[in-house]
Formats: sequence, structure tokens, C-alpha cells
Amino acid sequence: MGCERPEPEGFAHFANGDGAASGLVFVNLNTRPSGPAPTPFHAVTEDGGLTVRADMEPLEVLTISTHGRGPQVSGSVRVVAEGPLGGMLRFDLPHIGVAVVGAGSPVSDALFPVRRQEGGITAGVAIHNLESSAGLVRCELLREGVPLDSVSIPLAARGQTSWLIDQAFPSTDTSDFKGSLRCTATAGGSFSAVALEMNPVTRVFTALPVVPLAAGTDQE
Repeated sequence: MGCERPEPEGFAHFANGDGAASGLVFVNLNTRPSGPAPTPFHAVTEDGGLTVRADMEPLEVLTISTHGRGPQVSGSVRVVAEGPLGGMLRFDLPHIGVAVVGAGSPVSDALFPVRRQEGGITAGVAIHNLESSAGLVRCELLREGVPLDSVSIPLAARGQTSWLIDQAFPSTDTSDFKGSLRCTATAGGSFSAVALEMNPVTRVFTALPVVPLAAGTDQE
């Protein structure tokens, strides 16, 4: 029995090297083989990156992990499957801890809760351009809903960017900050995103919600 290929999904960020490692876990949601062979899955990073291909039996679990060696590199993961998959990505950062995130859904306008304390808690964001053409994402830092600063971030076709909030907004004092970040794709583009909160003092590493905003939501 054949099936149509679902839309690709993926993860806006992964890291490997200098002790940091990432692990992908997938579950084949098919209860019986699809097509002439067991449902294949293809996990693919951006052009020029590593491509991993594997067949999965119905309801099988597949794990792909990085080794953590060498200099630290980061990027995004694109997953294309010939059947329905469930998946998650596990970050393991030395001296900080472990966090787990699910696959990112396409959004064009999203809100993230973020906070930062000098020498302690900080928040990081990764954005992956889902379009085959270059795009621009405008991100605003807000406190109690009031914009404090904004930055326009160019993205290459299928490209990815990641940063801490103090890196993206160096002219704003975020030494004791609690608020939100709003990122909006221009020209009708779409992206996936992940937000992570890290506290090396307490070794707490947490995935933050990425909340899609309805089309047409006012942006002051």
C-alpha cells in the first residue's frame, strides 16, 4: 500500500563538538510496511552537510547521535520521510545539562518567553529558514509587551542562525531581563525555531515554548 510523502519537518538547531552532543530519536508511526520496502526515512542537514539514510520497520525506533568530538559546530536538521514519524532532539551540553525539543512547526510570526541574568540564566534562539530563497526575519525584544529594541536578521536559502539575546541586542541592557522575543518573517516567508534557557550555575537547561501568532496580528 503506497502513501504520499508528507511535508518535511526538522529541528532548527543542533550542536556537536567540544563535549557538546545531540541525539535524534525517531518513531515510525506506520503500523505496517508502506510501499515495496519498509518505510525509509532520510534525515538531511543543509546542502553540503551530512546526509543519513535509513530504513525503518513499522513502529521501529531509530536513534542517531553525534559524537561530541572536535571543535564545536552547529546547524539545523531537515527530515524527509515517506511515512509519518514522531521525533525529538536531545541536547547534551557539558557543564550545563540536557534539554529535549520536538520538531519545529513552520511559522511566519512567533513569540518566545526569554530572560537573562548576568552571570547566570540566559536564553538562546535558533531560526531555520524553510524557504528555498533567501529571506529576512525581524526580531523585537519586548518587556511587558513594550518593544525595547529590534534587529533584522538575514537568512540564506534553507539557512540557519543562532544567538543569545545579549548578542542579538548588544545596545540594550539585558543584565537583568525578563520579557519576550517576537520574530516575524518578511515577504511571506516561513521558518522553524527553537528557544533554550541555560543556567550553568544550577545546571538547568530548558526548552522554551515557541508560540505561533495569528496572521495579521498587530505589530507596533
